[in-house]
Amino acid sequence: MMTYKICLMISGLLSCSFLIAQKSYFQPKASFEANTLLTSPVYIDLHKPTSPTVSLRDFVEIVEVIPLASEENALISNISKVIVADGKYYIADFRNRSSLKVFDASGNYIGEVGSIGRGPGEYINVTDIENDPYSSSLYLLSNRSQKLFNYQLDGTFINSSFVQFYPAEFAILDKGHFAFYTNFNTSDLNESHNLLITDRKLTIQQKLFPYPMAKNGNKSGFGFSGFLNRFGQDVLYTSAFQDTIYQINTNTTQVQYILHLENVFRREKHTPDQLSKYNFIGKLHETSTTLSIGFKKEGLLHHAFWRKKERILIDNRHCSPHALNHLLLFEPKGIKDQAFINEISLSSIEYLQDKYPKLYQELKVDYPELYSAISRMKDTDNSILVVYKIR
Repeated sequence: MMTYKICLMISGLLSCSFLIAQKSYFQPKASFEANTLLTSPVYIDLHKPTSPTVSLRDFVEIVEVIPLASEENALISNISKVIVADGKYYIADFRNRSSLKVFDASGNYIGEVGSIGRGPGEYINVTDIENDPYSSSLYLLSNRSQKLFNYQLDGTFINSSFVQFYPAEFAILDKGHFAFYTNFNTSDLNESHNLLITDRKLTIQQKLFPYPMAKNGNKSGFGFSGFLNRFGQDVLYTSAFQDTIYQINTNTTQVQYILHLENVFRREKHTPDQLSKYNFIGKLHETSTTLSIGFKKEGLLHHAFWRKKERILIDNRHCSPHALNHLLLFEPKGIKDQAFINEISLSSIEYLQDKYPKLYQELKVDYPELYSAISRMKDTDNSILVVYKIR
């Protein structure tokens, strides 16, 4: 089944504001899975940011800047996901070269986990990756191979298991279970359920979140909205174009967040060619203190940070001009020690230099280590990883 991917025009975002959560401010139209615990979910309104304009630099603390080695075997055309384990960065490219490359803490290239092929330990594509804290190993999902591969952290192949359905993402729930997000890819086994809980032998234990066939005949999944991911001890899930974020475990599903955005795209009502006319929630990443939220509104991609303790939304639509508004526009690629990991590519730097040269120069004062790294980038270089916290 095809998964639609889109390219949205990105323009400069010139203004950061605070939004204080108020449970009575709006009434979201959320739909819940049966047997879901409704235990005081957090409501976040993405539609009407208010309060005074601030600078993103007042909130972003850059922890590390890692230029990735750029020898030929190390080149990555698209960073899709980053996992940090055993002091190394495991970087997956889901879209173009379909690979899983490994770099050390300084960005030096170590090697590759598995390779393209059909032999033992080889895969046709990389769909998702996870670090297993219970066995100190890596799992790689290849839906075109219909297999879940298991490797040691040094890349040694352990085994693979046949996957009898077609998942888009997966997460490790505990030492005995996986969760798989099918993203509307219907099969005889999943019976039109979006979330499957299996044991470690991939035998289905539970089928959750059933979905009706869209009246417009839309059978396609979407790669830019909906997700299943593990953040520390939490596994968060939502299907495409929904406003409700669930925390998943083997016993219960619990509503964790409800996001509000008006004029949203609805899979059951609209067709993919109408995406440009509607808004939608993208993907979320979570640390112990902050929730990163990607969304599209009025034709533009936006990136907001929800500070849990203060119940404040820092929205890059309403930040004073700064280079970080552009360099951190896209969703994080991973989490390290309760900090977000973003990619900074040469194309994003060239855009900043061309359109906003004064903002580019401000980096020399505000973030000298980052400025030094990006000023040395050449056309043939890999991207830079930036590890940062929202303070």
